[in-house]
Amino acid sequence: MNRHERAAEMGRALFNLKDFFLVGFFLQIGMSGTPTLTLAGIGLALALLAPIKAVGFFFLLSRFRLRARTSLLVSLSLGSTSEFGLLVTALAVREGWLPNEWVVVAAVTVAATFVGASPLNSAAPTLYRRLRARLSRFERKERLAAEQPIHVGDADILICGMGMVGIGAFDALRQRFGQRVTGIDRDAEAVAQQVEAGRDVVVGDATDLDFWERADVSNVSLIMLSIPNHAENLLAAERLRSLGYRGVLAGTALYDDELDELRAAGVKAAFNFFAEAGKGFAEHVCAAAEGKLCRTAD
Repeated sequence: MNRHERAAEMGRALFNLKDFFLVGFFLQIGMSGTPTLTLAGIGLALALLAPIKAVGFFFLLSRFRLRARTSLLVSLSLGSTSEFGLLVTALAVREGWLPNEWVVVAAVTVAATFVGASPLNSAAPTLYRRLRARLSRFERKERLAAEQPIHVGDADILICGMGMVGIGAFDALRQRFGQRVTGIDRDAEAVAQQVEAGRDVVVGDATDLDFWERADVSNVSLIMLSIPNHAENLLAAERLRSLGYRGVLAGTALYDDELDELRAAGVKAAFNFFAEAGKGFAEHVCAAAEGKLCRTAD
């Protein structure tokens, strides 16, 4: 099925509209009642069942031939009680299947699991690194195609994150160095589009420790980190240095303090995205004006 060229733009517009209605829905739920100690206690007790659900998801996903890391990350995300459960509870109350108090109980449960899941999801990569040996025992020998080791071929330069910055860097380096450049991105659909456009891009997660352990980067002299999320760029740099990568690491950031963090993680060439974009824009305008508008200082 072919995607319309404006589908992504329409999706972003509808996503903002969805968030607006979702906020209104939660405000309506919040005004439906005040939690008493009893109702709050029931909600918190139900929230304590979330870890059991997360463990169940981990074993289920492992049986479906996913790697331990993938199973852990997904199970932590699915372990919390989603807002959809609150929606179902509100519908049941409206139909008279449940008393009104259950809306408050569901709201407390959702809020408690969200609060508990947030730090766990943030610490998921660290948690996996510590429990990796134990969790790997539950992996099956057969893997899904998307979970197979990634081969970077004979690339001399890797670009992690094929967004707008990554694509621009890829095209510039490909024009200069030829076929020695390979891109990496976790979005399989985006990778398929890049491959169709003639770029050498493979599916992979630069923050995945297993990915770097299974990928042979001994001949790669430069790895560029252009992932939009600074924490993921930082994590990828730490992964590579922890595995003994001796090549050059380059990365982008939005703020000066992020540049300092990247350099502390072993990134030799750290660039401020906004500053570099502004500098490039000014140079481009001056070149286009052929010296009529921009004159060098005496």
